[in-house]
Amino acid sequence: MIKSIKQWTLPKDKCIDCHKKIFCSHISEKICKWGIHESEYDLTKPGILIIDDNEGICSFMEDDLEELDLNGRINLDDYNVFTFYDKMCAYDLLGTLSRMDLNIKKAIIDITYGGTVISEAGNIKLNGVDVFEVLYEMHPDLKYVFYTGNQMNYNIKVIGQAMRKYTKITGKKITDNILFKTQLSMDGRRDFFMKTIFNELEMSKKSNISDIVGDIDDLDDIFEEIKNP
Repeated sequence: MIKSIKQWTLPKDKCIDCHKKIFCSHISEKICKWGIHESEYDLTKPGILIIDDNEGICSFMEDDLEELDLNGRINLDDYNVFTFYDKMCAYDLLGTLSRMDLNIKKAIIDITYGGTVISEAGNIKLNGVDVFEVLYEMHPDLKYVFYTGNQMNYNIKVIGQAMRKYTKITGKKITDNILFKTQLSMDGRRDFFMKTIFNELEMSKKSNISDIVGDIDDLDDIFEEIKNP
């Protein structure tokens, strides 16, 4: 059901300027760790992003989306699902977004990642708010949740920086859009995703129209009363 980004590699001597700039990780003899084959995606569809440096967590999130689809609460056929994982996931995502717009309208974002890029400007370590900032600038109507196991404490340097940056971008507290990884049961987590990243229209779109407007016979009676008060 879910067709995620496919992993591929390209020898360095075949490298072309893809505008990854500082976000190209170059962590091995291969580059372009993640690549989009545009022909495989209808990028007019909205995208759902799952990004976490733990592949297992990403797998759980994909399972949640598939279960919501099976239960008729969302329709995954209406979306592309893009999953970025491992310690360099933030760099790989931003490198991809520098080349093409994945039309990401919904996102489940981890806050801290293990990877660091060494550049002439110094060490660069991205976090989930850095990812959010790029997504939000591209699509201000983004619906998102930060899914994290971190303690949200201003006294923790990396966390504090991310929290303050989020407030500067949005004027809001990041804690209003956080789900802690140990906070809810599986069903509770899925309900939370429905409330935060899927709107009411999508929640009801597979419902029978009669559930919304009533039986046709009842409507006929109402129209008749309107015409003949």
